[in-house]
Amino acid sequence: MSVANFIQQNRIIESAYKEIIQKKLLTVKVEGEEIIFHHNLPDDGNISLAAFRLLKACKGHLRDCQYVFGTGRLFIDGPRIFRPTLEQCEALKQIEVKLEFKDYAQPFEVMCVEYPKNFDRKYETNDPRGGTKIVEPDFTILCWIPETTLILCNLVHRPGEGWQGIVGSVGQTGNKEIESWLNPVSDPSQGIEFVLRDQETTVNKELDRIALNSMLMLMEFGCKNKGYDNESYAKSLQRRIERKVRTDLNKAELHLLGQEFVLEQEVTLYNHSRTVIHSDNEEQLRKPAKPHIRRGHWKMVAHGIGHSLRKRMLIKPTKVNWHLLNQEPNGSVVYKVKD
Repeated sequence: MSVANFIQQNRIIESAYKEIIQKKLLTVKVEGEEIIFHHNLPDDGNISLAAFRLLKACKGHLRDCQYVFGTGRLFIDGPRIFRPTLEQCEALKQIEVKLEFKDYAQPFEVMCVEYPKNFDRKYETNDPRGGTKIVEPDFTILCWIPETTLILCNLVHRPGEGWQGIVGSVGQTGNKEIESWLNPVSDPSQGIEFVLRDQETTVNKELDRIALNSMLMLMEFGCKNKGYDNESYAKSLQRRIERKVRTDLNKAELHLLGQEFVLEQEVTLYNHSRTVIHSDNEEQLRKPAKPHIRRGHWKMVAHGIGHSLRKRMLIKPTKVNWHLLNQEPNGSVVYKVKD
């Protein structure tokens, strides 16, 4: 399922999601080492029934709070989508985000990362009727609140049951690296305790890395707006707006059409290396190390006059002895982003 399908299926209560965000009925703050969601019901009772029910349903449930907050911001800001290829996903999940929160940035405060259909990252989840069920991730909503926090809501679809969010939050607390935030398992301050399955934890961390690294790549290598997903429909709506035909309705429809953003340049995502295993016995021949991937990471480096400035630098993951698998030619592999 895509971002567009998600928006269409939630349009019936779009106003409730927007009301919660615009009236600040659900807010997020970083307190100490915890990211806290606050429910702020108005004293005068000025709240719609649909918004009240959404707030009541998510109270005390961290992942539901993230789901409501992320969906509300998505409706208000509109869907701006980055779609990494399968090869890019496999590379981005190997890059650790070793940056402090203050060094992170993304092109817009709200963006989505939509995963390719052949991205096989399934995990087991508890089924309300008992047992487990295999679900697949569809996309991630990233809500960046500069100097405060970053909400990652990984959306997975369960056939016949709708979407479910799996947890992910990053906050500004001291010198804590973003990578250390990617395995949250509880929120004791709100009385929330939950345990992620090992498989779910692994998939969640992979999705967080892919989403965060996608945003950092767009900032580092440049991004451009490729246009609306449905360009002909967008032009039709724009013509109606120019003719002042049902202006408010057509503007709202145009606002929720997905816009795709792509990298401005070709990016090499992997380095290649050949290594051998050194033996203590000189008479034994040195054997090549088994093919493996050495993880990459982001780091801040000093530059400028007197090293007074700092900038992000990507240390790319390295495919070691990958030529032994006879899967790729020697040399670096460049993944081209098509217009």
